[in-house]
Amino acid sequence: MSKASFTLGSGSLAAYYRRLIFLGTLIFLLLVGWTVWSGWQRQYAQEINLAHQRVHESAIHLKAIIKASTDHLSQLQYWANHFPEHAPYSGANELGVAMKNAIASSRTGEFTLDALSALPQEQRLGQMLGLTTGSQPRQVGKPTQLDLGLSLLNRMDYARKTSPFLRWSYFFSANKDLVVMSPWAISKEPLGEEPNIQSFLEHSWTYEVTTYGLAANNPQRLSYWTPAYPDQAGAGLMVSHGAPIYWDNEFVGVVATDVLLGFLGDFLQTFPDPDGILVIANEQGQILGDRRQPLKGSTEIQSITTLLPSSGPSWKKLTDSRGEILGSDRIFVAGIDNPQWRVLYLLPQSIITQRVLKAYSAQLALAALLVFAAFVMQWTLWRMYVAPALHIADFVAQESAGGQPAIPSVPRQWRPWIEVMAQAFIDRRQYLAQLQASNEALEQRVADRTQELVAANQRLEKLSVTDPLTGAFNRRQLFDLLDKERQRIWRGGQSMAVLMLDLDHFKRVNDHFGHAAGDTVLREFVRRCQETVRSTDAVCRYGGEEFVLLLPTMSSAGAASLAERLRSIIAATPVEFEDRAIPISVSIGVAGYRDRESIEALLARADQLLYQAKAAGRNQVATDAADSAPVVDSDNPSA
Repeated sequence: MSKASFTLGSGSLAAYYRRLIFLGTLIFLLLVGWTVWSGWQRQYAQEINLAHQRVHESAIHLKAIIKASTDHLSQLQYWANHFPEHAPYSGANELGVAMKNAIASSRTGEFTLDALSALPQEQRLGQMLGLTTGSQPRQVGKPTQLDLGLSLLNRMDYARKTSPFLRWSYFFSANKDLVVMSPWAISKEPLGEEPNIQSFLEHSWTYEVTTYGLAANNPQRLSYWTPAYPDQAGAGLMVSHGAPIYWDNEFVGVVATDVLLGFLGDFLQTFPDPDGILVIANEQGQILGDRRQPLKGSTEIQSITTLLPSSGPSWKKLTDSRGEILGSDRIFVAGIDNPQWRVLYLLPQSIITQRVLKAYSAQLALAALLVFAAFVMQWTLWRMYVAPALHIADFVAQESAGGQPAIPSVPRQWRPWIEVMAQAFIDRRQYLAQLQASNEALEQRVADRTQELVAANQRLEKLSVTDPLTGAFNRRQLFDLLDKERQRIWRGGQSMAVLMLDLDHFKRVNDHFGHAAGDTVLREFVRRCQETVRSTDAVCRYGGEEFVLLLPTMSSAGAASLAERLRSIIAATPVEFEDRAIPISVSIGVAGYRDRESIEALLARADQLLYQAKAAGRNQVATDAADSAPVVDSDNPSA
């Protein structure tokens, strides 16, 4: 190598060191940036977790509030389902007397408790709209639904007093002859535009609050919540919570409560975060409560899809979102199971970023100060120590390359040391170059010899396990494979099967067409076998024209089916040899491995079955099934 190739040029080491400093500075900035970024991400995650926690706590609080309605309905349902055990019910005597008087004085077959208007308000527990036919006796030992309705009034009125958001409580008779409601109202209010009570009762069983309770719609007899709807009296949006009533297996009717949704607006105002959009929606996607606008007195039902982008996930899939990105917002969803309502909180990412920036401003300032201090320190070290050292390094590098650079302005006592060091570098490079050339030559010779040995070993290994004529595995490899499969089965693996195959009348092929034709037939036979079986199966030459197919993890039935397919393929197409077609066929014995059986016994059974196939006329398959009947293709006569 020429001396010119060692020349680095004036100031090259300084340039190299500048690049090194730049790389170190870049790594430092990356570390600082990673620290700042990870801290930012932690702070961002804290904001996300805080928002999720608030939404989750709101869902828990909402469930506690709704529990008053669910408990009330559960009590009504329990009382109504077990009412036959408590009947006759002696409570609410004034109501009982009023009901009997109303039935007795009815001329149209309809009655109400409008007469209760004369009583003080605290005694008017509720209203009944019914048909007098409902007072007729039922089955022996069963009370009438009028008795049940009368017993429910006290319980309905108590819950309404303790739960201000409960609007109405109902009992709808399955016979469509009675509706019980609380609080009391004169009959014309619930009737509305209905012409009579019978029409009202018929129409009431088209409402969702009743149809959801029918056995066809609710075979599990569970309580349910209806979608939101506007109150006819103008109180705003409400939902109904209902449950079916059964006496044994008889459907008696439905108890239900109406829940005014106006309280949800007040509930959402207690949410601790004033930013973002906060709503409560049901499983149908109806917005039941919106913090942005009160729903008291509102009759308009908005859909949650108005808040979600069309390209985003569907509302039904947002069951528990912990801050999923949705456009420019983060969405938080927490739900309750009874009713299946969800609290949805859309918080703009820009607000989260502002909060994180405010909380993380001190750390950002500290990181900026640290970066500034590092740059000041680096500049000071360069000016005071690194630049003078680089002048010496440039001199040493140019001297070692054979040049005659000017001695840098360094103390005089350093000059002899610099000259010795430069000569030492030159000698060392020459030695390393010679050593490297010797090593490369030696490594190439070793690589060539290693490649030759590997290729030779691969050829020997292939010759040791395969038949040189057909390319099938030889007899020794067959026994090795059989032993491995037997050990696998003993360790708990699936069974295996073997096919013993023999080319029919192969001696005639050698006699009539010559041994070259026989070799061609053997090779073509092995090729067809290998194309037919699985890649995990093994085709082995057992001796002469006799072959064995090893079928791991295959049952006797599967092996018999494969053997028949293989037999058909062999017999279907003659072997072409020197423009002559040599018809061939094969007889096959199929044996499945038996528990703890030796390899010799397995092959002996397969060989015995092979002779059975030959004795039956050749070109057949004999199996070790219970009937031991050979599998014969009627379209292929014996060869």
